[in-house]
Amino acid sequence: MPAKKKNKIDWLLGTWHYRDAVSPILFTITKSPASLRIKAVDHSDGEKLTVSKIKWDGEILTFETLTPSNNWRTRNLLKVISQTKAIHELTFWERWEKIPEGQV
Repeated sequence: MPAKKKNKIDWLLGTWHYRDAVSPILFTITKSPASLRIKAVDHSDGEKLTVSKIKWDGEILTFETLTPSNNWRTRNLLKVISQTKAIHELTFWERWEKIPEGQV
């Protein structure tokens, strides 16, 4: 593995959070010999999120989370820009319902 890509994967390891979050989620990233592992916990109440679809392309870590208490699903992209900073892109899904005509 080229040195630059190896450094970036090593930079990912540890616990990450968004400091100004109302309900902070902590992502703890570790590596096994074959893959990366992510534990996600809502720091405000200790709820553990289910993490799936983990992929690392050498630049960006992608994964999905599910919050069991409310079935809130997210897709996450984490791009490490230094040993202590990353950019987190978050996509979430909401189930919308159509309002019948005349009830708006």
